[in-house]
Amino acid sequence: MSTAPAEPEEAVCPVCSKPFMRVEVWQALCHPCWRLSKSIGTGSIWPARARALEGQVAALESENADLRLAGAAIPEAMLWDLLDLCDPARHGGDPVAIGAVVWLHDQRGR
Repeated sequence: MSTAPAEPEEAVCPVCSKPFMRVEVWQALCHPCWRLSKSIGTGSIWPARARALEGQVAALESENADLRLAGAAIPEAMLWDLLDLCDPARHGGDPVAIGAVVWLHDQRGR
């Protein structure tokens, strides 16, 4: 009795949620997660995976904070086009157009 599927099939690793090609039907983990589970020994892979994810979350939170501080500048040519399109005179003095123009002018200082 063979344990090999008819052909390799795509599966999703329950540890890292990444797809991998399952060559044998008994393969439940992707190769990197399987190797990690063997290096830990008979203990659970979850504590090591949790530590790795905590590190990734901390790095992403730091990157997110940096991006918030930097702000995304609107290119000068695009800013003028947007100001022209939002001109309150074109929209009958609409308060929404006025608010948009005020916001766009504030972006120039960034």
